[in-house]
Amino acid sequence: MEDRLSLYGRPRRLAEEALLDDVSAPYFATWYCTRRCNLSCAHCFVDVTPDIGRRDPIDTATARAMIDGLVDNDVYQLGFAGGEPFLRPDFYELAAYARERGLTIQVATNGLFLDDAAVERLLDVGFRCIQVSLDGATAESHDALRGAGRFDAALEGVRASVRGGLPVVLAIAVHRGNLDEVEAMVELAERESAIILKVQPVFTPFAWRGGDGALGPEEVRAVIRRARARSDSVELSFPRWAQIVEDGSSDATCATALRNVSILEDGRLSLCDFGPEHAFGDVTKGDFFDAWRQLVTQHHHRQRCGCSAYLDSARQEVAA
Repeated sequence: MEDRLSLYGRPRRLAEEALLDDVSAPYFATWYCTRRCNLSCAHCFVDVTPDIGRRDPIDTATARAMIDGLVDNDVYQLGFAGGEPFLRPDFYELAAYARERGLTIQVATNGLFLDDAAVERLLDVGFRCIQVSLDGATAESHDALRGAGRFDAALEGVRASVRGGLPVVLAIAVHRGNLDEVEAMVELAERESAIILKVQPVFTPFAWRGGDGALGPEEVRAVIRRARARSDSVELSFPRWAQIVEDGSSDATCATALRNVSILEDGRLSLCDFGPEHAFGDVTKGDFFDAWRQLVTQHHHRQRCGCSAYLDSARQEVAA
């Protein structure tokens, strides 16, 4: 891994074997390793199930082979997502294997499984940080989507991580139910010593108190402005599609950067978390790079992903 990166952090070998329009293999891979989850949040874009006894389509041996494929093709980082990754029985085993093979590893969690012992184990495996999801700056807003007591439990997990020396990234979903808490969300991230606050406006429709909780383009722009105006010590991060909405870019899709890839629970590859209908291939069968190349080719033909319709509406709003 030491000699892997070149200018701009791109994989050196594959940068010289650019696929289309100077696109190289992905730098980051996010694996939705399970759909099992101990929560059922109304705004979640993943079709999760509370059945913790169900079998995951990609078993341990196949997952190891998949990790080998990522390493062989110079992918730099693997993120574990879900569902709730801690509910996958072999989560720690596969994370340790990925780290042993040289990948940088991350995990996104709801925070409910974090305590001092879990943090110590995560550090032993080789995690450099952990992402914890919140749905607001208060128990009222968070628990309205996740259940009573979940906010306090998630914060206890955050504090255990910070106390144990595992840096925390907070990912806070912003929707019409907590839109008035944007500044408070930034303050919360700073107070809890998060290293990054991922401000994630919700654009996918979901039912909220008799209406739609998703944000319109102007609301997204306002969220970004307000967060930046309040931020002091914490670094802010916004999804690519939200940045396109903010600056009125003519980009056809937020996936045009093609530096990230998602691996779905069943092994299909996707450039967009919000558009599983655009997923392609099966990373568990054959070469990862071949599957990636076919996915990129399909994307270049379509220039569409899960956020495309929303970006179209945002551009029409600006043009009007």
